[in-house]
Amino acid sequence: MMRFTMEDGSTLRMREYNDMTILFADIVDFTTWCTRVSSQEMVQTLHRFNRAVFLLCGDRIKLAKSLGDGVMLVSTHCQGALSMVKLALELQTTLREMRFPLRVRIGIDCGEAVSGVIGSVALGVDYWGDAVNLASRLEGQCTPERVLCSEAAFNYVQGHIMLEGKHTPVEKTVVAKGFDYVKAYELKP
Repeated sequence: MMRFTMEDGSTLRMREYNDMTILFADIVDFTTWCTRVSSQEMVQTLHRFNRAVFLLCGDRIKLAKSLGDGVMLVSTHCQGALSMVKLALELQTTLREMRFPLRVRIGIDCGEAVSGVIGSVALGVDYWGDAVNLASRLEGQCTPERVLCSEAAFNYVQGHIMLEGKHTPVEKTVVAKGFDYVKAYELKP
């Protein structure tokens, strides 16, 4: 962890990663759904979603942020991409088996990223970089109930995850803001 002191005396802390895996998961149409259910049902549904995520994380994957109706997970472990894709497929299966009332999209990328703490009021680690941005963009482009992996993430897991009995990964070219055309692979649990 590197520390910097700014001109105003505040301290910034940061760490660079060459190989971080990032996952964004989002509940599809959550805001619209909330207009039709009670506040209690909304909170219970979010609790069920977050609990399923938490139980699957293990010790190699960290919940970086809860994003209201979504989550951001990170892993800096050497097998991070493999662990993250397995988690994503298991999460989709778990949500289906528990009859979760909404569908979820998941995007995954791996590559260089930076983490750090900025400011002194609301301290919390944040993450930046192309891998973070692309994982978020892939989540937005993903078909509900699927997992959309960047080519980099898919290359780490190809041959390590058995997809027998499941659809073959679908290669897609997606337009991601700030990235032009990106090759990605959509997996169905």
